[in-house]
Amino acid sequence: MNIAEYTEYVKNLRKELIPTPEEILNEIYPLSKFPQWTQERFRKNASIFVEEVRDLCWTKYLDYEDEFTKAAYEPLMEEHSSEPISQRDTIINFVTLHSDSLFWLHKSTSNSRRSRAGRTFELIVYKLLDQAGIEYDTQKKIGKQVWSDSSLGKIVDCVIPSAEQYNQDKRNCTLLSMKTSLRERWQEVVEEMKRTAASHVMLATLDTEITNATIGHLNDHNITLVVPKANKDNLYSEFNSVLDFETLIAEEAAKLP
Repeated sequence: MNIAEYTEYVKNLRKELIPTPEEILNEIYPLSKFPQWTQERFRKNASIFVEEVRDLCWTKYLDYEDEFTKAAYEPLMEEHSSEPISQRDTIINFVTLHSDSLFWLHKSTSNSRRSRAGRTFELIVYKLLDQAGIEYDTQKKIGKQVWSDSSLGKIVDCVIPSAEQYNQDKRNCTLLSMKTSLRERWQEVVEEMKRTAASHVMLATLDTEITNATIGHLNDHNITLVVPKANKDNLYSEFNSVLDFETLIAEEAAKLP
């Protein structure tokens, strides 16, 4: 099997053996403690929900990834010589013979993890909003054209309570963007705000390594960070421009009729 054939094989195998982030969330959620929670409990323990559900999704994903990796190695094993040599030489020969395929396989897995982590985080926040009784719109929910007509850029993952309300009264709406980690990606939010003329954005993240300088830059551009409560208390307590998920939910709940 040449590298082109193996690449295609792995892509198809990943789709076959690893469920989507949506499917994994739907699988783990009914088995968790959270279906028994009241709306009020979700509001008061939002950070616990976000972090624990993310851990549950990650653990379940790793189970599927293990099965996928074993299956991905199978065609390479079949091509390998079965001559009786030492275990050490067997491993060396295998890695040498299939170095290109193995490099592509693990690079593909790394990229897939990164992409899935972002989507999973996004879905968990949506689940939190649903369970906390907070209405919101996403581009997927209302359609790309309506999103564009509302001047909502690609960095906005959802608008609370709705795109229609945003068109009528921007001051009482919240634009929420989500990124598992920031690094330099926070600059994308700043640039998109300029293009769409958004006056304020909430940026939810799980990042634990945000520098003071970055927090200052974000605040200068009217971007408020939203993080788990433990991160707020232990890492960013001195910054008024950093909120925890509980505060975000409380502020949105207070706007409800």
